[in-house]
Amino acid sequence: MCGRFVAATPLAVLEAHFGAVATDPALAERHPSWNVAPGSSAPVVLADAGTRALVALGWGLVPSWARNPSIGNRLINARSETASTTPAFRSSFARRRCLVPVDGFYEWAPPSESAPPRRELPGGPSVGAPRARRAKQPWYFCAADGEPLALGGLWDRWRDGAGASVATFTILTTAANAVVAPVHDRMPVVMPKDHWAAWLGETDDPTPPDPAELRAAAAGFGPETLRAWPVGLEVNRPGNDGPALVEPLVATS
Repeated sequence: MCGRFVAATPLAVLEAHFGAVATDPALAERHPSWNVAPGSSAPVVLADAGTRALVALGWGLVPSWARNPSIGNRLINARSETASTTPAFRSSFARRRCLVPVDGFYEWAPPSESAPPRRELPGGPSVGAPRARRAKQPWYFCAADGEPLALGGLWDRWRDGAGASVATFTILTTAANAVVAPVHDRMPVVMPKDHWAAWLGETDDPTPPDPAELRAAAAGFGPETLRAWPVGLEVNRPGNDGPALVEPLVATS
């Protein structure tokens, strides 16, 4: 799955990288985050009347037919193998696909016998590893060249009885590739640039991509394009934030 990611790249850089325009006024209030958690708002790229638009959507998809928005808490990820047929996602898979720009994402390895060392974050007290020895070890994954990654996403818009609307997204996942597999058996679908137009529905062919193509695309991000290293347990707490979260973990004796 994908339960946390980093979104710290400035909007102007995202606009240039994705050929998109930041059309959402809510993005003016955006702050960089090294610990984007479910329920948070994040920049998303979608096709809008022939233009790629950068908008702020909430993480956790709420289908248009949902009785209330609380269902979004359970729909932060969608399995790429079944998203085209699952009731919560199939409409979005067919017509409302998006890209989720991230600097990188986190995955958690099975518990180890020893906890990582505690670490002090800038501007705050020491907030390190829990005292329990068998804690899952977080790893950070990012592009080897430092460029933003584009994760495959789906979005939808839900309206309440008074007409107010909430736009939300989910991140597609797939079987882990060679880089992620040693840490976790699932990973977000990372979209290569030559897949962006088709995924956003900008081509003449309106047919949704084959889920097998998404798995192949993610598998193509091998050791030469993705980097990974373990980080401290501070990322486990949604309230912790800052660039120190992605610093490589250094074991202490």
